[in-house]
Amino acid sequence: MSNKFRFASLLQWRERQRDEAGGAVGQAVQAINRIDEQSRELQSQIAEARSLSGQMRVGDVSVNRLLADGRFAMQLELELRSLAETKTKLSEALVARQAMLAIAEAEVKRFEKLREIDREREAKEAQRREQLSIDEAVTNRYLLNARKQASLAETNESWTK
Repeated sequence: MSNKFRFASLLQWRERQRDEAGGAVGQAVQAINRIDEQSRELQSQIAEARSLSGQMRVGDVSVNRLLADGRFAMQLELELRSLAETKTKLSEALVARQAMLAIAEAEVKRFEKLREIDREREAKEAQRREQLSIDEAVTNRYLLNARKQASLAETNESWTK
């Protein structure tokens, strides 16, 4: 009964595309999470540097030390901005990848629906053939019984003569 689905290879190809798109979305999410983690680390370093800089201003103040702390804080701020820009780009890429995943998922569902329609059609065809076979058997049995009845009637008629 089960014929091979005529679009099986296309369905498999679409499933691979969907899986690859899902993997790409997962990679983008992981990259964004790494950026968030690095941003948190930088923010804690900036807070720590500001705290230390405030403590260093008490008592003897070294101008060189203040300049070095200022440069360090500025470098951390630049890195934080760079991470924010990278996160923005990654977020845009994530949105694009999610759109591709949605399209791929829709294609897979379309082919799965076609497969289901094919299965239903095959089941109906098998049921129709089975019903034809049953009808034929019933008709043959009826004809056989009718012939037997006719034969018995002829035999009875010949015995009664």
